[in-house]
Amino acid sequence: MIGLKPQNFYGVEEKRMLNKVFNRKIFSDFLGNYHPKFYGGKYVREFEMKLAKYYKMKYAITFNSWTSGLIAAVGALDINPGDEIIVPTWTMTACPTAILFWGAKPIFADINENDFNIDPLSIEKKITSKTKAIMIVDIHGTPANYKELIKIKKKYNLKIIIDAAQAPGSKYKNKYTVNYGDIGGYSFNRHKHIQTGEGGVCLTNDKKIAMKAMLIRNHGEGVLNTTRRFKKMPMVGFNFRMTELEAAMGIAQLPKLKKIVNEKYKIANQLTRGLSKFKYIKTLQEKKDYDYSYYMYPMIFDCNKIGKKRDQIVKDLKKLKIECRGGFYNLHKLPLYKYTSLFLSRKYPTSFKKKTIQQKCLVAEKLHKENFISFQLCSFSYTKKDVQKILSGFEKLWKNYGITN
Repeated sequence: MIGLKPQNFYGVEEKRMLNKVFNRKIFSDFLGNYHPKFYGGKYVREFEMKLAKYYKMKYAITFNSWTSGLIAAVGALDINPGDEIIVPTWTMTACPTAILFWGAKPIFADINENDFNIDPLSIEKKITSKTKAIMIVDIHGTPANYKELIKIKKKYNLKIIIDAAQAPGSKYKNKYTVNYGDIGGYSFNRHKHIQTGEGGVCLTNDKKIAMKAMLIRNHGEGVLNTTRRFKKMPMVGFNFRMTELEAAMGIAQLPKLKKIVNEKYKIANQLTRGLSKFKYIKTLQEKKDYDYSYYMYPMIFDCNKIGKKRDQIVKDLKKLKIECRGGFYNLHKLPLYKYTSLFLSRKYPTSFKKKTIQQKCLVAEKLHKENFISFQLCSFSYTKKDVQKILSGFEKLWKNYGITN
């Protein structure tokens, strides 16, 4: 570590809002049946109203986690067993697992090394007659290639789910990325730009999709005791409800979001300017018409020219008290997803080795294994002084490696 302080999320505003909840003595105000309280308590509804207004969407549905939100998002699109949803391999396991949850199959697409997001060219290679949706993930706070993704959506008549968990301020053409999906949302867990402890929100402009998500959140089978009230609504639901305490925290946090995103952006720009003088490091090149949130700061190292393995570089940086992370995810390599077809059919062989279902994502595999390193911007409160310490550490390390700039 370089003396980084953990991100300080809480202050007097949060304490004031939490005290309001304690004074009311109502910590959750949902009822799981057809009743006005089906929609939640005072602060849940207030937080949802503020989120919908902030993101310029008609409906906001909060959840006890973004994982729950993803499950609801998939279910709200009437995804059925046997359907396929294309998802990037570089993301959290909650994304493909939410697809499996409904008996559908996650199909992994490769990423583009320029932005680390799902590659539109890879998507088109994966589309079949069973493809119903694409799950876009704005990884690291970097918006995906919406210019091309919107074309694919229209060309193949697909639904779009947007996981912007790490990208609450990211935009394309001055619109929040979530605006381009049929449904999408954000995470509020412990290391996001703003947090409620745990929590998440789905946003949509479609009334039917919003209602379905609400039913999944709150015991839909108990609410819809007649099929005549809603058509094609899921009857299965869960307790995915946000508490009044979490919602109150969110109400206090939301006004801080723009400032926090801007602070992370400034730190990222300082890093980009400083690292530009070091050979063999490629930083994120921002594109016109896109706004960035910088949940993480991503880099690609030309390890062959540096003459060191990526993992050795990470170890050497940590010896200099520079906290960083090597690699990311390759979900298509995990056993659960390698054996997806077997899992869905419940036909388990005695030997998995003979039944392995390979999905290749060559760009993601190379980056994960060989040359990707990142800084966790949202986990710490970086200052300009911290950036200088990082750059000084790189100067020392490059000198030790015999690299002249």
